Amino acid sequence: MSPVTEKVSVVCENVSFVTEDISVVCENVSPVAEDVSVVCENVSPVAEDVSSVAEDVSVVCENVSPVPEDVSVVCENVSLVTEDVSVVCENVSPVAEEVSVVFF
Repeated sequence: MSPVTEKVSVVCENVSFVTEDISVVCENVSPVAEDVSVVCENVSPVAEDVSSVAEDVSVVCENVSPVPEDVSVVCENVSLVTEDVSVVCENVSPVAEEVSVVFF
């Protein structure tokens, strides 16, 4: 897993037990720039502490394409969400700046 910058805002829809401090773990994703808003849909609740995640809203991604700053990434079919919250996104593609994209 490659380290990602801090200050990442994650917004999840249809997710249970989601707190302010959210950590995100993405697979098949490249390094993500700072101030990145990630929107995940269809996220299912799971136990706490999922995979190794950094503290204070940080993201850990591996094998992912670079994502510019201030970008809204929308992922569907996301699972493993904890109260303190860890989100796992698969098949995330690169997104242009200031653009909201939904990957089906």
